[in-house]
Amino acid sequence: MAVGRRSKSFKQRAKGRKKVGASIESLPKEVIITVLALVASKSLTDLINAKLSCKYLLQTSDDDFIFEKASMDKFGIFPWWNMTKQVSRFLKRCEESGNPEWLYILGLYEYFSTSKTDHGLNCLKRAADKGHVESSYVYSIILICSGGELKQHGLKLLGSLKRFRTREFRMKIRENFRWMWTRNMITINIEAEDFSSRGCDCLKNWNGGRWEGEDAAVPCCDSCFCHREVMFFSELIWSHYMFKQ
Repeated sequence: MAVGRRSKSFKQRAKGRKKVGASIESLPKEVIITVLALVASKSLTDLINAKLSCKYLLQTSDDDFIFEKASMDKFGIFPWWNMTKQVSRFLKRCEESGNPEWLYILGLYEYFSTSKTDHGLNCLKRAADKGHVESSYVYSIILICSGGELKQHGLKLLGSLKRFRTREFRMKIRENFRWMWTRNMITINIEAEDFSSRGCDCLKNWNGGRWEGEDAAVPCCDSCFCHREVMFFSELIWSHYMFKQ
């Protein structure tokens, strides 16, 4: 009798373990997608391990929301001619799904290093519309240098970035440009009345003009802030211009 009871108990435990193993499929699909998106935003390696753990997670991980949130830490401005087909397909899905970090990287490369400026600008705009700070910064400066109505929109967008610690995202942008050559320059086209005729002393607070050293903590009006950022960004891309003599 004791042996029979132990045998029955073992079968019950085994059956219970099977139920626990299958319980993930009983969760709402939206919950699984949200969890996988969170995993993808932290580590692509962990996402891959999750996909390999079971068929259900592998199928569920093909949702656009997961590609939108995927971390781009392992992808930068790099020589894309060495890209594998698998990586190319992954990044294409990220672009189609509106991954702001990848749209920013792709936008920088397409606008400044290739002849696909329209595509690059569109990528930067899509990322900026999602609140991506670095994209908003670069996109706003391109608009300012375009002149006309676009310039006014760019000034408003760039001015809104004063609330952030500008030094942090400047450093990231500078790091991105370290890995690329600039083929397309933006033309600084700022009318004198916008930035030259000032009644303020903001320029005295520029810390010697060091781009990395400026921050939102430094008192600066919107007009001078925009002027400063446009000029510093122009110097950055000029330093990487491959056709300068």
